[in-house]
Amino acid sequence: MGGKHKNLTVKFSRAYSVYDEQGKRKDDIEWLQDTFQRRECFLFVATVEDGNRCECGRLRDDHTAGTTESDNKDWSPATHTIVSRTNAYGDVDFPGVPSTRAKYLRLADETKAEDILQVVTDVWNLRLPKLLIEVTGGTKDFHLNSNLVKLFRKSIVKVAATTGAWILTGGIHAGVVKHVGEAIRDHAKRSRNKIVAIGVAPWGVIDNRESLVEELGTVTSNRPKTYSPPNPLVDGGSAALDPNHSHFILVDDGTIDRYGVEIPLRSKLEKLISQQSLYPGSDQCVPIVCLVLEGGINTIDVALHNVTQNPPIPIVVVGGSGRAADLIAFAMAHTSNNGTLSNEAEEQLMKRIVAAFPLRPDKHEDLLRDISHIAYRRNLVTIYSVDSVDSEDIDHSILLALLKANSKSTNQLKLALIWNRVDIAKDNLFSGNKVWDKKDLESSLELALLKNRVDFVKLLLEHVCVKGFLTSSRLERLYNAKDEDSVTTFSAFTIKRRSSDAKNSQHTRIKLYEVGLVLEQLIGNGFRSTYTRRLEKKGKTNTCCGGTRSSLNRGELIVTAEMEHLDCSSSKTTFPLTDLFIWAVLTSKYDMAYLFWQRGMEALAKSVVAFYLFSRLSGDALKIYNSDAASDLQEQSEFYRLKSIELLTQSYEDDQQYTRLLLCAEMKNWSSLTCLSMAARFHHIGFISHPAVQTLLNDQWYGVFRLTSSLKIFSRWVCCCSTTDDTDAGGRILNPAYSITRAGATSQRWNRAASSRTQSHNMQSNSSVAQDWRRHSLVPQRSLEEMEYGVYERLCLVATAPVVKFWLNALFYFAFLVMFSYVIMTQMTSKVCLAEWVVLATVISLTTEELRQIITTGDGDGLSFVKKLTQWGSDKWNLLDLVGIIIFFIGFTARMFEQEDPFWGRMFYAVDIILWYLRVLDILSVKSFMGPYVNMIGRMMSDIASFTVLLLVFMTAYGVASRAILHPNKPLTAGSLQEIFSFPYWQIYGELFMEEILPDCADGSEDMTKLGANCSAAYVLVLLIMAGYLLIANVLLLNLLIAIFNNTFSSVIENANEIWKYHRYELIMEYSERPFLPPPLMLIVHVAMVMRRLVYTCCNGKAKESTMKVILDDDAVQLLRTFEDECRETYLQQQTLQKQASIGGMVQRTNERIDFSVSQLEQLHLNEADTRRRLRMLTDHVDHLASLLSDIRETLKGGEGNHGNSQAHRKVSRNGPTHLSEPEETQQPQSAFVSTTRKISTAIGLGKAAKAP
Repeated sequence: MGGKHKNLTVKFSRAYSVYDEQGKRKDDIEWLQDTFQRRECFLFVATVEDGNRCECGRLRDDHTAGTTESDNKDWSPATHTIVSRTNAYGDVDFPGVPSTRAKYLRLADETKAEDILQVVTDVWNLRLPKLLIEVTGGTKDFHLNSNLVKLFRKSIVKVAATTGAWILTGGIHAGVVKHVGEAIRDHAKRSRNKIVAIGVAPWGVIDNRESLVEELGTVTSNRPKTYSPPNPLVDGGSAALDPNHSHFILVDDGTIDRYGVEIPLRSKLEKLISQQSLYPGSDQCVPIVCLVLEGGINTIDVALHNVTQNPPIPIVVVGGSGRAADLIAFAMAHTSNNGTLSNEAEEQLMKRIVAAFPLRPDKHEDLLRDISHIAYRRNLVTIYSVDSVDSEDIDHSILLALLKANSKSTNQLKLALIWNRVDIAKDNLFSGNKVWDKKDLESSLELALLKNRVDFVKLLLEHVCVKGFLTSSRLERLYNAKDEDSVTTFSAFTIKRRSSDAKNSQHTRIKLYEVGLVLEQLIGNGFRSTYTRRLEKKGKTNTCCGGTRSSLNRGELIVTAEMEHLDCSSSKTTFPLTDLFIWAVLTSKYDMAYLFWQRGMEALAKSVVAFYLFSRLSGDALKIYNSDAASDLQEQSEFYRLKSIELLTQSYEDDQQYTRLLLCAEMKNWSSLTCLSMAARFHHIGFISHPAVQTLLNDQWYGVFRLTSSLKIFSRWVCCCSTTDDTDAGGRILNPAYSITRAGATSQRWNRAASSRTQSHNMQSNSSVAQDWRRHSLVPQRSLEEMEYGVYERLCLVATAPVVKFWLNALFYFAFLVMFSYVIMTQMTSKVCLAEWVVLATVISLTTEELRQIITTGDGDGLSFVKKLTQWGSDKWNLLDLVGIIIFFIGFTARMFEQEDPFWGRMFYAVDIILWYLRVLDILSVKSFMGPYVNMIGRMMSDIASFTVLLLVFMTAYGVASRAILHPNKPLTAGSLQEIFSFPYWQIYGELFMEEILPDCADGSEDMTKLGANCSAAYVLVLLIMAGYLLIANVLLLNLLIAIFNNTFSSVIENANEIWKYHRYELIMEYSERPFLPPPLMLIVHVAMVMRRLVYTCCNGKAKESTMKVILDDDAVQLLRTFEDECRETYLQQQTLQKQASIGGMVQRTNERIDFSVSQLEQLHLNEADTRRRLRMLTDHVDHLASLLSDIRETLKGGEGNHGNSQAHRKVSRNGPTHLSEPEETQQPQSAFVSTTRKISTAIGLGKAAKAP
């Protein structure tokens, strides 16, 4: 049946569209006039009561011209009316109600429901609802309990706002519709989310309907009409349109003042909507529920029609609202399990019907039958009783009625999910020990992800094994989903735009390898996604973006490249929640991303990655001028930036040793990077400047020197002398200012796994002494004495300390600058001197060092040379080195070819040494007071580059204009550019060149000869242009540049400490990787490194790892992830407590307490009213019982007299045949007694019912 509905929906969307026969889209007004019609009576049939009034309700004079008498006295719309183009449509404004405008359409009663739905979806641009609520009830104003009014308004708005429902009403501002409209009005004041309320009303009963009519033939655009309902006190009008509805469908059957003509058409429209798919690809259809509040005979007819049609529509009856609703509630309360009413209940129900409708005695029997039929289908009827102590809100009853009508648990869960009512699911679907099918839960979880239902995802994650849930095909469906409830469409555009495959391919689906390419391009810096890495291990290859790619097998788990599909019982570590986190980030589902950050592993890494991804996406949004999306994305980037810092703080406070490992542990799921390296690549300055990172960097920077407190201890340690007197009880050489096991930093958990990690590290045959020491600095387990280093090994530790390598390189670099300066400042001959050879060797060693950095760039395996080169070039100092090296070799080549006077060689050398002197700034940045200034200079250079563009515009304008005036006939040459830009540029610095620029207009001068009589005018004009230029350039632009520099200075000096710490990290990492010998001796180490790499390549060995990376075994990783999860949980608990302690939290708790107190008072009031009602009922039953006892007494007295008469008759009967009279006489008192006894039993039963709660 679901497939049938799905096909019907597709057919509908294709067959009914606002297009003409040529395929061109029609104008909406033209299409409305061609499609929809109105009815007018043209055959007059007089009524029996009034011969001047037609059966259609109009007077004879109100009919159109040409109306004739009808021979057929049975008036019907089909035979006595004519159809014509509709003349009422468009927008209507309601004066006096702020910001209220609705759309409306007048149409005939036989209009196709498909055409109406076409108008609603295509012309009025409404999405299909997730729920259709039909509200029916009294059409006239009626009195409701104030508590019931408040409860009804709150509930109807809540169910519509939370489920995305349409409210279908009668549209008349009276009765139940009035309450619905006022509820929508109150909601509009508090929320921007507009509720769709469609009023289906009969055209003939609407007051002042003439104001909605548009003159045909004069309509060129959709002009809003103004609807002013008549004053009920003056004009007696009582059928005005409700001003709070958003849309109106006005049904015209040719009659006036006749209600109920819209019911058949509304039923057809409801049935058509109920056949539409609930969401694309779903086999479920839009659910419908009918809400009954008060009401008359038509309301009972509507309720009966809903529960008896196919498929039936469940109804929710608000008991205590009056008339029809109370009658149905009474019948449901006295109906047995088989759906039948007892004779006594029927009698009571009939009395209530008579009391409710005293003017319609002809309908009483029919109403009794109809109500009995409604009560018979008790599974479709839900009674909400406002007097019940344990009753929920009406919205809860509405949704429960739909769930009760749908017996399949899977459909119930999906309905609750579509409505986004997790409270319904928790209370009614997951409250017991119900056993769910695995596939049903997984399909519901996928739907919750697609619909961005965060609360449902949180609920379902407790019952679904995520490892078995997340397959590659399912993840692809998530990336390709185009849900109407999506937060933004920017993310999908970003993915398709960034994927180079998608640009050249014809398929529109996003593959996982495309997602991998998106990640690699967004993150950059040589990052390799697991979605692309695993493809290169497949046998099938496909060239993509310069690399090898292959397609993924459907149904294969994509968590990591090495993992296979695992069940929940597996002890392997997988990362399905990380993949879902990345999906939520790329699709801009912010709340969903935060949920997955709170769950799963690698929370610190995920926060760092999210910070950078959101920042990059924000930049992409700005490129397409989507400022709103860019602002939201940047806000999310800042959110995760703070999360990463706060989580790192929490970890550092809990355990410092574990935090070290958390920063430096290799993560295979993130391109074999570490949290520290990712934060550095993403320019996460706050993360790098954190004390946890800076402590680690200090240990890395000072190396072995961090454990020595004096030169004496250090010299004794190098010479392998005993240091017992200067060590602690454990044998460690400690700096009094630094202790790795200071208070709160001891880690018993790490010690339990120390043996397995130590064994894992020692198994690496290519581990050098320096590498072993670096691991020791990250995870201090043993003292220096316990490592048993010899003199040579200890000297190696000293030489490989980054601080030693830095100062050695600095000293040799200054010596290199001195030699280079000596070479270019002394006489250069054809013979190369020794100093120049030393300079050449130094530059060559620097060149090989840059090549080494390029080759070893990137922590991941298998990076292409282009990616390594790109990552290496992201450092501006490397680019400066490259330019300096190139210029030097050009100058040296020119110098070798110049035999006598190497002029050009000297010129290139002179330019080149400027770059090498600028490189000193990088050395100076190691100091905290110099580093921010160096960074400030770099930023100001960028500001000058932007400022130069502005300055060039004014310079060009002034230079061209002045040259054209002074030299009108001078031909253009190579020196013309100099004439244009030379004078304007130097005038900025005060060199005005007045004599050269201004013309000499004296008789006989050259300028006078060229310009003639126009010389004076040219003089004045050039002077004015120069004055304007100097005003702009020297005053405006220079002050603008000063302001820009001031802004840069303020921003840098504000974060000077953090910026310096970040650049210090780069410096420490650079010198940690550098060879221990400075240039030009560095060439020896480079040759040794090349030979060692060749040996590793031939022997399938592994090259040296990163100095700040620790590779842990599975047990250690699991231990570390457990620590990270504990820190995250502690952090989240602290955040919750801080939120509760904040002012906002206190206000929220106060509001909650007030709301709870108000609800309790309302409940007490309801209980009091209920108690009074029951006491009144009990009093009435006692009075009734007293009267019945009185009747019994009278009956018994009469029985005694009849008993005496019967004895006399028996005496007479002995003398004659009178025996037949005895049973007739004794039968009367017996039957009266039995009847009275039955009444007493009934009264006692009713009294017990009144006492029952």
